[in-house]
Amino acid sequence: MSHSKHFYFPFEKIIDQYDADTIQHLSEYEKYQLSFHPERPKYLDYLSIFSGVGECLQREEFGANLIQTHRALFIIKDEEVPVMLIGQQSGPTSDYKSFQQLATDPELIKSWNHGMPTPASYEKAIEAVALANNENRLIIVFVDTPGADPTEASEAGGIAWKIGGIIQALVEAKVPTISIIINRGCSGGAIALTGTDITLAMENSTYLVITPEACSSILYHDRHHA
Repeated sequence: MSHSKHFYFPFEKIIDQYDADTIQHLSEYEKYQLSFHPERPKYLDYLSIFSGVGECLQREEFGANLIQTHRALFIIKDEEVPVMLIGQQSGPTSDYKSFQQLATDPELIKSWNHGMPTPASYEKAIEAVALANNENRLIIVFVDTPGADPTEASEAGGIAWKIGGIIQALVEAKVPTISIIINRGCSGGAIALTGTDITLAMENSTYLVITPEACSSILYHDRHHA
């Protein structure tokens, strides 16, 4: 079975067509769609910026893979600064052809939970902040999610408390903290990780209290008004 190498939204004609002028001709919703384009770089793609990268805090619970943590070094003016990276990884890859192949595995796709972190995800982030405090590491958080997992299982697992816990952990961190919205950052799932000293946003990313689709569902009982 052949796979397309690239993904295109209906309003896209050629790859890399957007600049400061042409993007203004898109609708607000089309601009929002760009923030979760399947080929936008994800957290793991940014690891190449750093050196000495090593994964830490591996967990097996459902949803733990939605937030990944790495110790690393960041070179600033020839100085190696130890950092703790906390990243929301919204899917397995930003390579669309590879993703199409992976999408044939329903269990793998289920494990990514549409990019929505669970209580285990935020527990992992809280542990990473504690480690960073103990090891005196600058914390850099990468935000990429449509929102926290809204299921009954996550509610029963205390996801609201976990979100509150990571907000508190970041606010009270003994080391400098930076969050970067790399793609779509929506609802409590994103707010949880932006209680930092500085919050930055990549070009064409979005930071919203609720996704347009969820808002449409609440107001109109459908998703067509997003």
